[in-house]
Amino acid sequence: MPRYSRVKGESEQAVLDQGIQVVSIFRPSLIIGSQHTPWALTAVLSLVSPLMPAKYRPIQTTQIARAMVAVTNAQPTISAIYTYKEMSTLAASEA
Repeated sequence: MPRYSRVKGESEQAVLDQGIQVVSIFRPSLIIGSQHTPWALTAVLSLVSPLMPAKYRPIQTTQIARAMVAVTNAQPTISAIYTYKEMSTLAASEA
């Protein structure tokens, strides 16, 4: 996991360094619904998710996609970083 976080951070910084006017960065914690997420982990996370701090809550791939569509449709004028809380709110508005 530390390698993933480092590479993701470096990738985000590389995009920001390109001088793009508006950048939307999505930072999901654990992703459910990916072919790379074992089904047993998905089942356990679904049960314990309400007890977890929002920062660490798993989010479904479809929620991430809906959040991305909502941000695109809104045509933001400033850059932003979206975590679980923001993504789940955006996904609900796009459903």
